[in-house]
Amino acid sequence: MRISRLAFLALALTAFAAGCGSSGSKAPEIVTFQGPSSVSCSSGGGTQTVSFDYETKNAEAVDPEIDGQAVGAQAGYDPGSGTMNFPYVCPGPHTLTISATGNNQTVSKSARVTSTGSAAGKPEIVTFDGPSTVSCTGTETKTVSFQYETTNATTVDPEIDGQAVGAQAGYDPGSGTMNFPYVCPGPHTVTISAGGANGQTASKSATVEPEGGGAATPQILEFNGPDVASCGTAGDTVTLSYSYRAKNATAVSPEIDGQNPGAQAGYNPVHGVMRFNYICPGPHTLTITAFGKNNTSASAGVEFDENNRVTGSTSSGTVTAQ
Repeated sequence: MRISRLAFLALALTAFAAGCGSSGSKAPEIVTFQGPSSVSCSSGGGTQTVSFDYETKNAEAVDPEIDGQAVGAQAGYDPGSGTMNFPYVCPGPHTLTISATGNNQTVSKSARVTSTGSAAGKPEIVTFDGPSTVSCTGTETKTVSFQYETTNATTVDPEIDGQAVGAQAGYDPGSGTMNFPYVCPGPHTVTISAGGANGQTASKSATVEPEGGGAATPQILEFNGPDVASCGTAGDTVTLSYSYRAKNATAVSPEIDGQNPGAQAGYNPVHGVMRFNYICPGPHTLTITAFGKNNTSASAGVEFDENNRVTGSTSSGTVTAQ
């Protein structure tokens, strides 16, 4: 009887230790993320609250995002389950995302929510005209000016290579001249970003090259996203969001395992958030390709293994993304 009890205790301790070891390495998982596919917007626009029920496993924290941007300060959400509230600025559409973090890993799941009814018009950039080349000497800084005109815009701001330009006098949202500090030799991509009354945005870009410099090769400056796909069962589809920045690109597009994922809204060639529909389980390779003039291109990608974890990366052309 004594030997039997000792054997039982040894087996119990072994099982307990094994259980503790395996649970510590589990990635967070988003089990459910459910809410409405549309919201009613009045003719006056405004902000609606859209609620999504969620449930997770192995998560230490959960956070909401709208269109790839973190939602402002809110009371902390229960990491296991609850109702997540999103401030939906009419008229939309918007992509609502839950991000779950645990064991130094982050996964996310998204849903597209459209609107019914009407609201204030989306901002539009009618014209954005300026030089395609600039005369440069050494590393001097030149001022490059672009004429612009917009409709339905309440604000306009300048960007260079996807980054906001430092403090400048506020620009008239309707029309005017936008000045960009151009650091030689370049080339640089200059962008006007217009914001509307209901939180919608529009942008337009142009590449400015040094005189005699020829067409510049596109570069991928950033391609960052989760290193784990939160898969439940085989056949599940998880939306993975990757932020990106590119330079000298006229267009960017996503690929999964070398295939274009089909019709998507056109991506901004300078910066934005690229979304991939990841079908569980892996392996899969997610890639961004930036296209430039004269049939030039650059690409960067991440490789997921059969356990839905990033195990490597791919690149071609000029890539400086970390």
